[in-house]
Amino acid sequence: MASVSNNRIKRLISNEQLALIVCKIAERYPTAKFIISALPNDIHLAENLILRISKNSQIVISNSLNEFLILLNNMTLIVVGDGGICHLAAALQKKLVALYGVTKPENWAPLAAEEICISLYDPEDVNNINLDKVNKPEICLRRELKCLRHDQSFC
Repeated sequence: MASVSNNRIKRLISNEQLALIVCKIAERYPTAKFIISALPNDIHLAENLILRISKNSQIVISNSLNEFLILLNNMTLIVVGDGGICHLAAALQKKLVALYGVTKPENWAPLAAEEICISLYDPEDVNNINLDKVNKPEICLRRELKCLRHDQSFC
């Protein structure tokens, strides 16, 4: 899952960056389904991202916190910029790539074990983070019994 909504622009992962990340995941896991979360006023961003990625994607707008937590809890991997979603995902012990722009993860990283959470940082903008780092997380996708290790990429 990825989100196209964030109230802080320097922490919002651009659709260009999200599309590159999704492409790398899809190369390695061609049957992966991509869920795009959006607030109602960001539906245009979600639709734009759908056009950039694949037929294996779906936009989901949650109407309540409870619905959103159920959605998060059903995800295998969550890729988001700094914000509340990464902390909710960590509380649910979901596999997570949290990208931080401006805010240092040393101060505000999700409270999650290293084996399920990767936090990457750029002091100016989340979109400046080198995607090679994003595409090499140490996150085990247990459902498929395949691990993405630091020495492998998604593709």
